[in-house]
Amino acid sequence: MRFADRSMANPTAVSGVRVRTALSFLSRYGRLAVLAPLLFRPVGADAGPDPFSFAPVNNATVSKYYDSKPATLGGIDAPLPISIVGGLYKINEGPYTGQAGTVGVNDRVSVLVQASNRSARSVSATLSVGNVSAPFTVTTGGAIDTVPDPLSFTAVDNARPGVAYVSTPAIVAGITRRTPISVTGGRYRINADAFSSLTGMVSAGDQVHVEVIASTHGGTATTATITIGGVSGSFTVTTSATADTLR
Repeated sequence: MRFADRSMANPTAVSGVRVRTALSFLSRYGRLAVLAPLLFRPVGADAGPDPFSFAPVNNATVSKYYDSKPATLGGIDAPLPISIVGGLYKINEGPYTGQAGTVGVNDRVSVLVQASNRSARSVSATLSVGNVSAPFTVTTGGAIDTVPDPLSFTAVDNARPGVAYVSTPAIVAGITRRTPISVTGGRYRINADAFSSLTGMVSAGDQVHVEVIASTHGGTATTATITIGGVSGSFTVTTSATADTLR
């Protein structure tokens, strides 16, 4: 009770003792406290597993699903987060999922990817476990083809002089990779892009429109020519023979 009375009567003295004790501890053991995380590595401190990989698939069938051979995770001593971009994964014999989860040591992971719906195209999914990632790539078979099917545009007759006319769309088909497109005598646009006279690139399925400004003279044809992969198509606008010439 006497000590209690003194502490209540002079709390500053007790606080001073505590501070001196703490400083003495830090002076004697502070260096060890700093080194402790390096000397004693805690369980579960792994940031990622040993490196792992998935063998790519080549000459795949278009639109078909392919699953990788399983990769066994090693080098971890506690559960780690797992996630995927571009596909699905499964752990051991569990179901495929696209949701993030956790994995443990010696778990086997597999990746599922759907092949492209076009020939000679690659699709990849990337699986991440902790801070280690690995891709699984599926490439469809087929030769690379940059020569499209024939292009055609319906001509316009009896056009008004000096007016801009836009063709109906031509759909690019028969190519398996992006191919250069160019124009002479007018402008073109791809899908909903702005009209341009510069060289660009098109893919299968793109819609191409051509713009031509009709001649200022009556009975005169003006033609713009689109070229894709060496194949050309023309859009011709002809003014009415009875139209007045613009001055």
